[in-house]
Amino acid sequence: LMGNHEAMNMTGDLRYVSPLDVADFGTATARATAFSASGEIGQWLRARDVVLKVDTTIFVHGGMSPAWAERGLEGTNADARHAIDHNPRAPVLGPEGPLWLRDYLLADEALACPALQRALTSMGATRMVVGHTTQSSGRVAVRCGGALVGIDTGISSHYGQNHAAVEIIRGDLRALYPSGAEDLPDPR
Repeated sequence: LMGNHEAMNMTGDLRYVSPLDVADFGTATARATAFSASGEIGQWLRARDVVLKVDTTIFVHGGMSPAWAERGLEGTNADARHAIDHNPRAPVLGPEGPLWLRDYLLADEALACPALQRALTSMGATRMVVGHTTQSSGRVAVRCGGALVGIDTGISSHYGQNHAAVEIIRGDLRALYPSGAEDLPDPR
């Protein structure tokens, strides 16, 4: 899936790009070309979806608000692809769009869970798996009775090098840590 940093790189927003990254390409121009619509990296990234549904689980970098859920997966993915090359300020790439939304993990569950449920119902899903919002605990976050899973555990050294993964087998969610597997709540 595409995340906010990939979209930023393709639209020329280099706020989080280190000089060492640019140096790996030789020049800033060479890097920009690689991420362009005709560049190898840019072509590969433009083929990625922003949101994906597998069985009854939605996977998205930030989160699908009820409004984006009503737009649908195909519509949201099409909007994002168009915005990357034609309108980088489009709402789909903005703070309430699927690449940046943090509400489900940060808002009080009394507000977050009803909104999440509306979005899931609209998409015919029971669970949403998101990244983007690093969990300071280094553990996979589960909210809203198992309907939301936050998988950004801070794998980079900047966030603590917390290694984790999740697996969903026949609807059963498990977190995988170096110390072993942990069964997590599944949506009702």
